[in-house]
Amino acid sequence: DDYYSGLYGSYVEGEEKGIAKGIAKGIAKGRAEGMAKGMAKEKLDTANRLLSMGLSEAQVSTATELPLEEIQKMRK
Repeated sequence: DDYYSGLYGSYVEGEEKGIAKGIAKGIAKGRAEGMAKGMAKEKLDTANRLLSMGLSEAQVSTATELPLEEIQKMRK
């Protein structure tokens, strides 16, 4: 009886740890993806501001580290 009780307790504990680890991984991945999207949006916003200030497409590409082709698409 005690053996099976202990075995079941270990199983439940392992399952709970696995779930907690999975949740933590999911949260970390979500944060990383959110930060990457936010940084990409900020680069695009900065590029738009620089273009509106009269900087050339090449200058904006250098300043934002965005590909020149992407800057050219923004002009259209």
